[in-house]
Amino acid sequence: MTYYVQLVLNGVIAGSIYALFAVGLTMVYGIFRFINFAHGELIALGAYLTLLFTQNIFSLPLYYAVLTALIVTISIGLAQERYIYRPLRHGNRISLLIASIGLSYLLRNGIRIVWGSDLMTYGLKPSRGMEFAGLIITQVQILMMAASVFF
Repeated sequence: MTYYVQLVLNGVIAGSIYALFAVGLTMVYGIFRFINFAHGELIALGAYLTLLFTQNIFSLPLYYAVLTALIVTISIGLAQERYIYRPLRHGNRISLLIASIGLSYLLRNGIRIVWGSDLMTYGLKPSRGMEFAGLIITQVQILMMAASVFF
């Protein structure tokens, strides 16, 4: 029985991350009245930029890498809005949709060209986690759920 409860807990943790993505999509649609198909790729780009800043020539601690990647990702998102979406917003709605799909393909394939398609990790040390009533939850999982509730 504990096994199934652990699976439900893991599902809630994964669902909280998906909820963050959904809130972002909902906000964009609520404000601009269009679906940004490049939203997921922009989130993935932020994750890969964090990976870039923690490894290679930068070797920043994870906290600084996340902050730096967040600033770069926000700048890219603002540039998308300013130079791609804003000029098309008052025209034909289908043009905005096509631009969003095109930007999605551009970002997705750019990520593939730079980082490839292989599985990558941040190199975090695995933690045993806390055990409560036979259920195990790690600090990273607690942080992910707290972030989804906070934002």
